[in-house]
Amino acid sequence: MSEVHPALAFLDITSIMSVIVPVTQLFSLSQHVKYIALEIFQRYMTSHMNSLLEYVTETTSKGRKRERLIKAVEKKVADQSPLRLITCIMIASKLFSHKKNMTPQMCQKCLKRMKVMTSAHAVIQSERNILEQIDSRLYRRSSMVVYVGMMVWLGGLGGGDLSNFRQGVVQAGAPMMEPKQLLSHALYVLDVVYMKHKEVYLDLYTILSGFTTIMNDHRAAYSHVMADRMLLGAAVVAAAGLIAGSESMCAVLVATFSHHIARISNRDILTLASCIVRATGLAVYPLDLLATP
Repeated sequence: MSEVHPALAFLDITSIMSVIVPVTQLFSLSQHVKYIALEIFQRYMTSHMNSLLEYVTETTSKGRKRERLIKAVEKKVADQSPLRLITCIMIASKLFSHKKNMTPQMCQKCLKRMKVMTSAHAVIQSERNILEQIDSRLYRRSSMVVYVGMMVWLGGLGGGDLSNFRQGVVQAGAPMMEPKQLLSHALYVLDVVYMKHKEVYLDLYTILSGFTTIMNDHRAAYSHVMADRMLLGAAVVAAAGLIAGSESMCAVLVATFSHHIARISNRDILTLASCIVRATGLAVYPLDLLATP
């Protein structure tokens, strides 16, 4: 979950997803579209901004002129960001369906709602610009939806022989849950995480470090924690198991995850899951009850 370019800090993940989520819901697009669109948009914006700033620094000397040009570049890129974001959603939609994908005309209507007046031709040109900037490499990793689905499967709910999972659930005294039901809850929780991304990960950082703001000398190391999709997928499903099921259901899922994924401990999963649960506004479950040292 890389961040956008520092000059575009106002376009944080929460701000981006506050546009992506309602648009994908409006057109009934695949869950994957949200997260692929986010990745394409962040990669494009970062690459585009870096290219423009590199050109300015190579063609001007240090001084007020360069500073004015840099500010002008930043403003232009920011002004174009709504068009670029809606275009990225359209591009992502084409990857998952031939029937349910956005058209330039649909993008134009979305932008009009955002009080951005443009043409279908401008959307088409925007698509070309984005694809050229990222060398048509639309995404490099599986979407978070895949990770969440994998964790549901790994937890024993993905089909096939469910006897081990059922036995664990019965022994824990937890209610059984259908795979589709857990996946549905988990995908909702995933949306919450991205809509409240800063809140969730600042809460996690505070728990880990004791600081309420991320220290500059911690940013590089903490960025790896924020980029850990396996950990996030496990925590999202664990949180969904708690919210929709019970503490016992959550405990069974966490124990299964930490057993199969050696590098992730019970405590890691539960700590992030607790931050996610807090972000939903629901009660926080007792970590000491579920976690192991």
